[in-house]
Amino acid sequence: MTRHEARAALRRRLADDSGAAMVEFAFIAALLFTLLLGFIDFGRALFLYNNLTNAAREGARAAAVQFPNPCATEDDKTLIRDRVANRIREFNANPAADPAQYVDCVAVGAPPTMVTVTIRNYPFRAITPLPYLQGLTIGSANIPVDATVRFEGSSD
Repeated sequence: MTRHEARAALRRRLADDSGAAMVEFAFIAALLFTLLLGFIDFGRALFLYNNLTNAAREGARAAAVQFPNPCATEDDKTLIRDRVANRIREFNANPAADPAQYVDCVAVGAPPTMVTVTIRNYPFRAITPLPYLQGLTIGSANIPVDATVRFEGSSD
């Protein structure tokens, strides 16, 4: 093969664009799958946040209506925690070990005028490997929510 023939063969090989679509797809697919996995985990986190907020709201409403002096005794707090924990178990197929440990109840004022139920540091765990693929060592977060309701019971 002469030098001229070698150059012509090299030019033909460099001009050939077969396989370029596969390489372009590999670059775009990595970006698309990263976005898809991010959307999945974001949607799950938003779902958990909304349902935790509803559970806290339900607990605060129950405390404001059903108890004469809400959150005053440990028994009252336990009943409110159990109600909120049961609500969390309803929507969460794999709840934290004991959801009640994240729940707290506070009545504002004496006599009470407002009742606040707080869920602090409820764990959220990512199901997609996105945080790990990006080199992050965290695959979880803690979600805080609270709900405040006007006290409607009588403090007799």
